[in-house]
Amino acid sequence: MNNLTVTILRRGFLLLVAGGIFYLSSQPSLSIVPPLFPNQDKVFHMLEYLFLFVAMFTNRMVYRGPYPFGAMFAVGLLYAVTDEIHQSFVPGRDCSVLDLAADAAGLAIGLVICLSYLRKR
Repeated sequence: MNNLTVTILRRGFLLLVAGGIFYLSSQPSLSIVPPLFPNQDKVFHMLEYLFLFVAMFTNRMVYRGPYPFGAMFAVGLLYAVTDEIHQSFVPGRDCSVLDLAADAAGLAIGLVICLSYLRKR
């Protein structure tokens, strides 16, 4: 694959993950998945934002400056804050500090995984 194709795939992956988070946040109810264990929604929040961090990591060449991983984390956290605000306007959904904490945890796990990946290479 040439560089342009790889870049398009990387950007597409990021847009797909961010768009998927937005789409899920726009749904009044996510009763598709039956509750299997307590606080399952927090695990889903963590997974969404772990994927978001990985998607940003695949596009890391966009983040220039002295602290690219800090910038990626900050952008992910800003997206999480705006996502929670967005949910407060969706009927049946609410804005939750615990959801935001789960989002931040997912970003942090993604950061650790991606840094570990870089160190091994």
